[in-house]
Amino acid sequence: MYCEDLAYIHDRGYSDGAARAATWIVHMLRTKHRSGGRLLDLGCVGATAVFSRAGYETLGMDISRSMVHLARRRVPHGKSRVASFLLIRPFHGPPSWRPARSSITLPSADVGFAFDVRMPPRKDDPLTWVTGKIGTDWSVMSGRVVDMNRRILIRSITTLRLVRGRWRRGQEIHRQRLYRPSDIRAWLRVAGFHIERRSGYDEIPLSTGALFIASKPGAP
Repeated sequence: MYCEDLAYIHDRGYSDGAARAATWIVHMLRTKHRSGGRLLDLGCVGATAVFSRAGYETLGMDISRSMVHLARRRVPHGKSRVASFLLIRPFHGPPSWRPARSSITLPSADVGFAFDVRMPPRKDDPLTWVTGKIGTDWSVMSGRVVDMNRRILIRSITTLRLVRGRWRRGQEIHRQRLYRPSDIRAWLRVAGFHIERRSGYDEIPLSTGALFIASKPGAP
């Protein structure tokens, strides 16, 4: 869920990767002659500032109130809201994304997506492992377990953050669905998208995932 301390740690210790990925997306859009327009930044509002500075009308959405609060501090005049991506109603009627609405409607044509998914581990990959990182006033450790039967990655995250001279400890459990790239391709093709798969965002490889760029050109 990214409560206050984990959101702070993500912003301080991991936001550079999101900003670099967003910069690559801007470059990709401009090579496709999309130097302006609307962008919907889902689940990673840290990239909203990059898109806004590049001249795009951007709406950031995240289920974490703390992540959205950080985005609003970074882009005071930008649009962001606390909401689940499940509120999005793709391809029903005219496009609408006013933040005051209870749902967001995407157009049926001239729309594109860039997103990455985590894949199931390969045959010789470990099913359990631990990672961590330390900052000036924070540290984080994540124990990860793959449930192959349900195709879910379970992350048990422990945080420590120095607040007003005292260390504060927190813990969160995150569950991430694992997808086979072949399934993603099949679903997108059925929906009428042109699909491009990449191994990462330019110089940011996704060793355990895949990046998909899906576009649906406007009607002639």
